[in-house]
Amino acid sequence: MPDLELLHHYLTVALPTMPVDNVRRELFGTSWVQLGLKVPYVMHGILALSAVHLYSIDHSRHDVIDRCHAHRNNALRLVRPAMVNMTEQEVIPIFILSTFIAVTALGDLSMSRFHSPHGRVDIIHAMVDCVELCRGIHTVIEPHWDYLRNSWAGPGVNYEDDLGAQLPAPIKVLYPVMLDLQDLARAAGTEEERDACLDAVQRCFESMAHLERLEDKSASMRIVHIALMSLQRPFLNMLSAKDPIALVIMAHFTAMMHMTPEAWWTGGLAEMMFEHVKGLLDGRWGQLLAWPKSIVYGTTPVAMETEK
Repeated sequence: MPDLELLHHYLTVALPTMPVDNVRRELFGTSWVQLGLKVPYVMHGILALSAVHLYSIDHSRHDVIDRCHAHRNNALRLVRPAMVNMTEQEVIPIFILSTFIAVTALGDLSMSRFHSPHGRVDIIHAMVDCVELCRGIHTVIEPHWDYLRNSWAGPGVNYEDDLGAQLPAPIKVLYPVMLDLQDLARAAGTEEERDACLDAVQRCFESMAHLERLEDKSASMRIVHIALMSLQRPFLNMLSAKDPIALVIMAHFTAMMHMTPEAWWTGGLAEMMFEHVKGLLDGRWGQLLAWPKSIVYGTTPVAMETEK
């Protein structure tokens, strides 16, 4: 019974590895699973996540990657009618599915270096697809956000206030390299693209600053997810087109992603994506890639020494 294997693995192995606080872990392991027993697309989401986690600890299990993809596709197929005719009753299960889908998509991308080792996966394209998929789900949920926050599922919501305490200095003081990246962003072709690139730069470094000062490490992946899901459509379009400006900015996002080693579903993803970006750019961009490279490979402190 393959699905029972995956459900057992989720409850006994995958769930304890989730870098979340005890309240959320209890929520993920009881209430969300109970809902999955009633709502098929939620259960498919749980099983997809479990499958990619099982593969992450046993790369010989190629069968579970196929099962991951099948469960993810079934979840998305079943949830589409509910998203078109959204009711309050569907808000919580759709939100829960979005959480599982985000983790599964990033985990599958991270694991692609083992199950698709010969370059068959376009990492940039896959990341854009992941962001657009999760943003699409959240866009449907957004009008019901207050209801969701006040519901029994509220503790699982990615609140913006997870960013934590006020920063001790302006972002550009903490990260002087940000100034060079802002200059680069202003060279984008259209005003819409420039604004989207500047917003991406701001969110990237702001997220880094909060990650460095985060006392509750269980919130770290929520910060990364918020930053990725906030990338605007013009920036994502530039990224899909392999625009060098967007690629250099994305290289700096890999530095931010590298700051969350406790999340198994992004293990090795920062290095993978950085190398992919570097391979798409010629030598002219080397100077702008030097700082994120030094972070991803651990040779430079992330921010300037500033009182925390």
